Amino acid sequence: MDHVHDHYHGHSNHDIPVDSAKLLLVPLILNMFFTVLEFGGAYISNSAALFSDSFHDLGDTLSILVLWVMIKISKKEANQHYTFGYKRFTLLGAMVSSMTLIIGSVFAIREAFLRLLQPAEVSGIWIFTIAIIGVLVNGSSMLWLVLKKKNRIMSEKIVSLHLLEDMIGWIGVLITGTVLLFVDLPIIDTIMSLILSAYILYKAGKYIVEIFKILLLANPTEESERLIKELESIKGVENIHDLHIWSLDGINNIISLHAVAKYCEMEELEELKQKIKSYLTKISVHCTIEMESPDCACKFSSSPYCTD
Repeated sequence: MDHVHDHYHGHSNHDIPVDSAKLLLVPLILNMFFTVLEFGGAYISNSAALFSDSFHDLGDTLSILVLWVMIKISKKEANQHYTFGYKRFTLLGAMVSSMTLIIGSVFAIREAFLRLLQPAEVSGIWIFTIAIIGVLVNGSSMLWLVLKKKNRIMSEKIVSLHLLEDMIGWIGVLITGTVLLFVDLPIIDTIMSLILSAYILYKAGKYIVEIFKILLLANPTEESERLIKELESIKGVENIHDLHIWSLDGINNIISLHAVAKYCEMEELEELKQKIKSYLTKISVHCTIEMESPDCACKFSSSPYCTD
């Protein structure tokens, strides 16, 4: 039967939305304002938890700023130097974002351990006040992105997770501030700082691993075998091999493959090639298909880069 079941769950969006850069201006401005306020609050309250989160929010602000610049660059057309275009530039934003989180978290953990050795008085009212503002600011930014439904490319997903983590973190800080209003137990501030920093460090590490998988051309899906079977179900296709799938930015995929046809007429081969390409365009932004006849042995079949 000449059909392909559309079960393959690859992802591909051909263009970054025109308004993506404008979309990030709201969380960028809000985070800039709040980061300055938070550093001031951390200094006045002498809070390690606020100090820890100040660096986290500074990282978020820098991440959104870098992402905004990278999205601007990624809209440029492909040329002789960047033949696949500039979409991968958005990964730079994701890399800077993740590294900023890791460095900030390590610094905050160090500060928290120093506080364990030399406890300091903490102002609960300042922590409580800043935490309420933090929940409102980060909640507004996250709600803005969710309502606009633009969390598609890798960097935008990371920014959204940054804001979600902020919400969780500020709820924790709010609990700390509330406790300190009624109980003189400054060590709880340090403990909360360690917990938040460790959590952020863990998440940032996962981001780095995911980014490196993209940079190292890892297959973005685990369904290659299903894709091969579905393409081989097209009438006239005898075999699909040497399939390669990689991602430009975590969502825009590139595919190349060899297809063995059951006939050799040029017109039939071209028609079959267009059927294969028509399916692949649903899951990739660019595909390269090499057609082969049954009597032609592929010289790349013994190559270590041939996946089948």
